[in-house]
Amino acid sequence: MKILMIQERGRHEANREFRESENFRRSFKRIGVESEVWGINQPTFSVPFHKMIKGYDVIFVMENYDESGWLPDLSQITNKFKVFWSIDSHLALGQHVFFSKRAKFDLHLNSTEGYLKHFLRHSPTCLWFPNAYPDDLIDHISHASKSHDVGFCGSLIGGRGQWLENISSASNKAIRRDAGVLGRGMVEAINSYKVALNQSLLDDINYRVFETLGAKTCLLTNNIPGLDKLFVPDKHLMTYNSQQELVEKLHFLLRKPEVIEEIAAAGYDHVRANHTYDVRAKQLMEILKEKV
Repeated sequence: MKILMIQERGRHEANREFRESENFRRSFKRIGVESEVWGINQPTFSVPFHKMIKGYDVIFVMENYDESGWLPDLSQITNKFKVFWSIDSHLALGQHVFFSKRAKFDLHLNSTEGYLKHFLRHSPTCLWFPNAYPDDLIDHISHASKSHDVGFCGSLIGGRGQWLENISSASNKAIRRDAGVLGRGMVEAINSYKVALNQSLLDDINYRVFETLGAKTCLLTNNIPGLDKLFVPDKHLMTYNSQQELVEKLHFLLRKPEVIEEIAAAGYDHVRANHTYDVRAKQLMEILKEKV
């Protein structure tokens, strides 16, 4: 089975290898599946799409934002099995529903379980397909110093900057901020925290959950719908439902370094066994073997 993935090439060189399509390309190769990526700014983009798809069995779309209208019209393609992975339904639901309705995908995958209901009318099969992390790029750095008691690595959109200010003030703890840090810098940043904070903007189990555990760092995240179906709270990570609870649990963890180490180790073992791109590639192939 040959798979053609569709996604724009990463715009930032530091983060390019971390793109979903690049992660899947490497994972597919490791399990013996032939694949290629086509999309704007990709080396293959000079090949017209109708020629590019020849010889491929599956078209796997993971492009979630088509800002310039480059995505091809898939509605007339009926001799290929078409898959769409909606990673950001929480941010672009209307756009994704419209795209799915027009393209007539055979399989809809969604990284957030709660959004599947919006796509049931447009694809015969809709499945929860959670985010993952590349364990060949993100890992525990054994020689790294845990130089920061608590840190946050990620975008400060959605009021996160003020949220961090509030947490710092309420906890009387300095919080290391690594905003906009990408690629290897992100891996090194997360490895430098004893406790990493996360705040999902809406109800998505974001990449930072998987990446933090993959770096063997203790994670304190908001209680997100479906999180307890992927992880065991208080064993693989810790959760909070309010600012007060976050501060209380942060103080508890910093008083108990042995608990930090236990949670970090358990989360690391669990995420490596269940939520890498290699695991997702194998899961996808099992689905495709039943459908194609």
